[in-house]
Amino acid sequence: MERKELENAIDSIVKESYPNAFWGSCALWKDACKGTYTHVIVTVFPFSEMLTLKGYKEPHFREIQYATFPYRNEFEAKMSRMLEEKGIAHHVVVLPDLSKTMTAEFSVKEAARRAGLGWIGKNNLLITPGFGPRLSMSGILVDAPLDDGIPMDKSHCGDCRKCVDACLFKVLSGVQWEPGISREKMVNYQLCSDGRNRAKNTKLGRKLACGKCIVSCPMGTEEGWEDWRER
Repeated sequence: MERKELENAIDSIVKESYPNAFWGSCALWKDACKGTYTHVIVTVFPFSEMLTLKGYKEPHFREIQYATFPYRNEFEAKMSRMLEEKGIAHHVVVLPDLSKTMTAEFSVKEAARRAGLGWIGKNNLLITPGFGPRLSMSGILVDAPLDDGIPMDKSHCGDCRKCVDACLFKVLSGVQWEPGISREKMVNYQLCSDGRNRAKNTKLGRKLACGKCIVSCPMGTEEGWEDWRER
């Protein structure tokens, strides 16, 4: 199948799936995954609201975050049907159940960085210029030719520590991301999970869905855009 034909098909599904969604692709790197796939398609689904710390309410954050999931699931189903029809081998990356494991089968975040969709922030999340980390992602491994994006090999967080200071459980070290750094040097995921369990929302009967390291990020806000334009 011609690369341009496939990219046009992906564009069409992305545009009809979710407002403001965007995608990129990159070649798979050594030991990225099992199988004979050559590329990964990464699609970003931004939150419908530019949430900030001002007026932050945990239930509302969770509602906005979870609202992207049905669109992502529908998108992945449409993509699977299209790829099957075109005879393209593929695998939809299954995101981990964080109540059971701290490790994913494949790093969609790293693929997004390599595809040029954003950089890795001090919260160890993908940071996009337009939305910051206010997003969810989809990753689909394919055995097909696709253009490679330009990797973001540099963090653009600079001296900003807003996510670090906003963290309820002080799990972020404040270390700047750079290629090859281990995530353990940046964030203690187990401490984050344990803290959110201890702070369980008893009224709703569930684990705290804390998003302060997300909504505190200035990228995507007017403040963040002004800072970005100066870089």
